[in-house]
Amino acid sequence: MYKQFIGVVLAGAMVIGGCAMTKEEAGTATGAVAGGVLGSTIGDGSG
Repeated sequence: MYKQFIGVVLAGAMVIGGCAMTKEEAGTATGAVAGGVLGSTIGDGSG
């Protein structure tokens, strides 16, 4: 499960990194992706 989390976060970071964004925007978007994946993992995907 942890490896899946890391894979999704890294894939999201690569997609976000490809866009023309400031470092602040990229950090915000990466944090949002990581938070969503972590929340889904903790909540078992329900809700």
